[in-house]
Amino acid sequence: MAEETQEQRPAGAPAADMLGRSTGVVVFAVGIVLLVMVFVWAYQLFNGIEHYIDTIGAHQVASTAAGHNSSPNPGTVAGSRSLAQVTAIIGLKIAAIFALGYCASLMAGKGVQMVAAHRGKPTE
Repeated sequence: MAEETQEQRPAGAPAADMLGRSTGVVVFAVGIVLLVMVFVWAYQLFNGIEHYIDTIGAHQVASTAAGHNSSPNPGTVAGSRSLAQVTAIIGLKIAAIFALGYCASLMAGKGVQMVAAHRGKPTE
């Protein structure tokens, strides 16, 4: 059976198939690692959202309780962020994580395609 596959392929094809297959496996592995990294970043982002929300509420309460405000914007403390700013930051982070996850999944898919393309022709 191995002799039949040797006859169907041109000379030098087994080395090229092995190189293509191994490159595909490496690309697939890198894609999977990137997907895991994206999941970790998403987990960290969603853990950080509570901190952003708690900080907004604490700054607004502190500024009204103290009765003074050193920031140029009324209702905010110097160094704090408004609800709109926090919403924009979180939205951009979610969009970036989505884009990174999409690219990582494309990379993993391309690795699978490369492995499948270099499997050799099936024998009948």
